Amino acid sequence: MAKLNLNVDMPKLITQCLSDVQIKLSEEFDRNFERQAFFSEKWKRRRYDPPGSEQRGILTKSSDLRKSILSKVEGRKLIFTSSMPYSKIHNEGGAITVTQRMKGYFLHKYKEEKKRMKGKEMTEEGAFYRAMALKRRGSKIQIPRRMFIGKSPEVEKIIREVAEECLEEYFNNVQFTLK
Repeated sequence: MAKLNLNVDMPKLITQCLSDVQIKLSEEFDRNFERQAFFSEKWKRRRYDPPGSEQRGILTKSSDLRKSILSKVEGRKLIFTSSMPYSKIHNEGGAITVTQRMKGYFLHKYKEEKKRMKGKEMTEEGAFYRAMALKRRGSKIQIPRRMFIGKSPEVEKIIREVAEECLEEYFNNVQFTLK
């Protein structure tokens, strides 16, 4: 009687598939900053941007947030993190409380903008900084959701496609032995 012996190294297969998914999702999450959207869900523009303006990318002034996104495979998990303290509020949206430190920052930015304009008409950005500097301490500011990492139909599709490719490649290279 012939016996087919198939030896599948499941931990190795899972690790390889997760690593492939990690690479693909890292690329796509990074591209969200280029798209100014979470896949097809466009990010809300800043209040002081002129309508239809694409003058400066959202969440890209310093690129610190974009560069801070790290991923790792840990056992059977794929984990994405950011070391930036403001990453969660931008990704999920929500309300933040105005602090004295924030008011000082916006006052500083307003003075910089005023100095840059040297008597010319104040820009929308300068007006925004002034309004933020004048906000009452303890009041709330609503931050819109500008998701760049998370679950979505596009993410699920990527995971499915990469997993199928991984399995196909693995089983194309598996050695079957008859005993």
